[in-house]
Amino acid sequence: MQDMVEALKNDSTRPRTSTASTASPPAVSKKNDPDQPKGHKVIDLPAHLIRVLIGKAGSTIREVISRTGSDIKVNHLPHEPHGSISVVGDIAKTEAVIQEVFRARGCKWSPTGAPLAEQSQEDVPISADLVGLFIGKGGETIKDLRERCGGQVSITIQPASTPGGMQGVRVVGDNWKLAKALVRAKIEELMMSKSFKQSG
Repeated sequence: MQDMVEALKNDSTRPRTSTASTASPPAVSKKNDPDQPKGHKVIDLPAHLIRVLIGKAGSTIREVISRTGSDIKVNHLPHEPHGSISVVGDIAKTEAVIQEVFRARGCKWSPTGAPLAEQSQEDVPISADLVGLFIGKGGETIKDLRERCGGQVSITIQPASTPGGMQGVRVVGDNWKLAKALVRAKIEELMMSKSFKQSG
C-alpha cells in the first residue's frame, strides 16, 4: 500500500516540473522578438554633421543610442570631408531621432540627403576679402567664437558659388542661434573696420 502511495506522488509531481521548465523560455522569447526590430544601414554624412551627431565628449550620440536602443558606430577619419555612420537596430526610429537632433542644432537633413543642398540658404554671407580676417591668425577668431558659444558648434567657411562672389559662413551645432548671431556681429565689425580704414 505504501509503495502505491509513493508511486502516485511521483506521477503527480513529475509532469508539473516538466511543464514549468519547458513553457517559460518560449514565452519570454516570443514576448521580446517584436520589441527588437533589427536592420542595418550605412548613412553617409558630411564631416560637420558627424561632429554635430557626436556632440561634446560624445554626449549627443549617446543620447541617440539611449533613445533608440540602436547600435551606432562612426566611420570618419580626422580632416576627411565626409564619413559615415553604421546603424544596427530600428532604422526608421533612429533616422527620425537623428533628424530631430540635427534640426534642433540648425542642420537640415533627411534620410534621403536631399535637403542638405538647402543648407546654403542659411549660411551667413561674407565677402571674399573679409574671409582671412574673419578666420584670424591660426583660426583664432573662429576658436574664440566657438568658446563664447559653449557646447559643440561648427563654424566653417563655404566656397563661393561663382568666382569672386560672396562666400558663406556655415554654423551648426549646440547654441547655433547664438553662434550665428556672433558670426553676423563679427562680420559687421570687420566691414565697419574696413570702411573706416578706406575712408581714412
